[in-house]
Amino acid sequence: MPAASFRVLVLEEHGFQRSLAVKTFGYLGCQEVYQAMDARQALAMLLRIGAVDLVACGLRSGTAGGMDGLEFLHRAGQAGLAKAVLITNSLEPSMRRGVRQMTERLGIRFVGDVEPPLPEETLRRWLHASVPVEMGPQLPPVSWPGEEQVRCGIRERQFDALYLPSFDLRDGRISGVDLIPHWHHPLLGDLAPEIFLPVVERCGLLDDLALLLLEQGLSLCREMLDEKRVMRITLGLQGTQLLERSLVLRIRKLLRKHRGEERHLCIELTGRSLYHITVLELENLLRLRALGCELGLAEFGSDQAGSQLLCQLPFTRIKLAEQFVQGLPHEPRCRAVVQNCLSMSQALEQLMTVTGVANAEQLMALLTMDCESAQGDYLALPLEREELLRRVRADQRLTPPEP
Repeated sequence: MPAASFRVLVLEEHGFQRSLAVKTFGYLGCQEVYQAMDARQALAMLLRIGAVDLVACGLRSGTAGGMDGLEFLHRAGQAGLAKAVLITNSLEPSMRRGVRQMTERLGIRFVGDVEPPLPEETLRRWLHASVPVEMGPQLPPVSWPGEEQVRCGIRERQFDALYLPSFDLRDGRISGVDLIPHWHHPLLGDLAPEIFLPVVERCGLLDDLALLLLEQGLSLCREMLDEKRVMRITLGLQGTQLLERSLVLRIRKLLRKHRGEERHLCIELTGRSLYHITVLELENLLRLRALGCELGLAEFGSDQAGSQLLCQLPFTRIKLAEQFVQGLPHEPRCRAVVQNCLSMSQALEQLMTVTGVANAEQLMALLTMDCESAQGDYLALPLEREELLRRVRADQRLTPPEP
């Protein structure tokens, strides 16, 4: 989109600052720059002129009892009237994180925050980053897999496991892998889990898919053990999959078939249903522990997995929700939460894996906190079997980032 067609709304109660901001956007090539002195006027203007590409507004504006900047953004986001927002007052880290979460949940891109007068070069960079990509020619509609295709795919074993590594940060080696389902569809190509898992669940085939992945994972684990290497595999299940004894019995049968070391298998659970666990689900959890399998709690710290579950259920491993690592190393609150969770896991004698490591700064922060286990895109993306074996056999390790 050319700058001339980029639409901006400046919401600023101070006349001089508002005029300066309007002129700055105009100088940068934006010919459609609207202005309002309060939130109600700004919302009424958007309702009249339609959505804008960027709103520049502060959060401090708003008379007593009137609409403030936060309410304005909420209303504009709900109505789809703003694509991006630039906050025109500086925010401390925890406030910035909260505002970003709020706006992004409303479908508004958070560009940044800065005190006026708006710095021209920084604004040019942010403005360029906020320009929407023009749509190309429309592709023909895709016929996504239906229930019959899913059933056929399970029968014909079209689903393969990809392996998401976890790293031991003490020596940089791969210590374990999560089994991630991937569908090699004969017509649609490789399909990611979010495309087909809802259909698999609707068909009642989650157990069959889990066992298909587990069989591949146990085969990998056996190959590693034959080479005197230890590879822990983690299979994710939903709590509702433990409502029948049959799944656990089938897992036990597979372990015996592949001569699996139960202690190298971790069954990882997530979901709010664990807060209202039935006696049968608890029985099956205990049966898995009695087999010798580890039990992992995913998304710890999120609204789906709190410390109450650690007190009530026999978990042996914890995965920290990735929302906490996103604030490292600059947000003290996130750092304090991660550090305290690491201390808690040590006190409970449970290994905690920090997930979502996306850059070198986050990894360095974890190293300084003596974190032992982590995973994330910066460390490794999900790998195919042969690539994983190549890395493990070559003893390919993480290289710690420069301090």
